[in-house]
Amino acid sequence: MLPSTIFILANGERLETRRFLLTASNLSFSIDRQQRTIPLDRLDLDATIAANHERGIDLRIPADRNEISLSF
Repeated sequence: MLPSTIFILANGERLETRRFLLTASNLSFSIDRQQRTIPLDRLDLDATIAANHERGIDLRIPADRNEISLSF
């Protein structure tokens, strides 16, 4: 089983979850049974990709609205 995916916000906040939907514009996720949605522009994408790479997770950021990344 892979570790939780980590998302790092531009303000430095780190969010870890196994359940998320990532689109070209938003990240929707569930942590402790609470659902949140945040705009993708609030993420530090470079730091998020690097942190997940260190965990062995190949996180792809959708390039346009025709793509999504999903984990559950």
